Amino acid sequence: MNAFPVFDTRVGQDFVDAVRRNFHHGDMDIDGGAPFRATYNAIDLGRVSLHGASVSTGFRISSGSNSGSFVLILMCSGEMDIRSGRAAVRCRPGGPLALLDFSRPTTVQQTSGFVNYTLRFTRQGLEDALAALCGRPAGAPLVFAPPADCGQPKPQRLARIAWQVAEAFGCDPGLGESALLTTRYEELLLSAMLTCLEHNHSSLIASEPRAAEPRAVKLAEAYIQANCHKPVRMTDLAAVTGTGCRSLQLAFKKSRGYSPTRFMQECRLAKAREQLAQAGPGVSVLSVATACGFASQSFFARLYRQRFGEKPSETLRRA
Repeated sequence: MNAFPVFDTRVGQDFVDAVRRNFHHGDMDIDGGAPFRATYNAIDLGRVSLHGASVSTGFRISSGSNSGSFVLILMCSGEMDIRSGRAAVRCRPGGPLALLDFSRPTTVQQTSGFVNYTLRFTRQGLEDALAALCGRPAGAPLVFAPPADCGQPKPQRLARIAWQVAEAFGCDPGLGESALLTTRYEELLLSAMLTCLEHNHSSLIASEPRAAEPRAVKLAEAYIQANCHKPVRMTDLAAVTGTGCRSLQLAFKKSRGYSPTRFMQECRLAKAREQLAQAGPGVSVLSVATACGFASQSFFARLYRQRFGEKPSETLRRA
């Protein structure tokens, strides 16, 4: 996350102002008596934002009620005591995954010398993703279960995914400039939250979906072909076809033998070939791969060679 700096300050009030913006104007007290330093990095993917922070001294935050977002906290060092409504948890490296639900008053007590990585999810984004997975609105507001044991397989899976996304952006800051790629990471994090943590609608996700009608597959393919140069979310396909994401994926598998994501990949490979064949001076394979939604140049090159029987660099040389 170091490639996305917001601030690096030794002034406590700067940190207080930033936290108040981030925690809905909560009250905050910083422990005195020690040199103060705080760093903060963040990137906004839309319905999900990624945040990295380190603070040298302890502090306490009291936040009022705000139902607009959830915050998942993964500790790198230090400890954090959190009380949200009646739930209380001590967040530490390797400990429970702490999820702050700001629909309830929340208090955070942080020890000195901490580093953490957090993901902020908009409630609307999660509930839209849930409706798309299930094929219909869930009805009741989304409520997550108490903090999950990080030693269990599903929370472990969520933590790994979160760290991998943070590492991807840290290793390649250019990912943040590609809307096609950030949309894919955003959808991955939303789906991971809804499938790896228990909540009041988990049974809807666990139920076996029915395959959508073949007409839905044709509608989805037409939409993907017309919009493959733009970010296409599964929620978009669910809205266009009037069915759930899982039902649509099952219908693709039954009638086509591949997934909507694979079809989108094929469309973007064709778009990349067109751009490489018509490329002007200064165009690189990497720039075309990124523009067409491929995060890894080596992965793109392998798919391209499998699909067209030549390296993308060979297509580019003939342009």
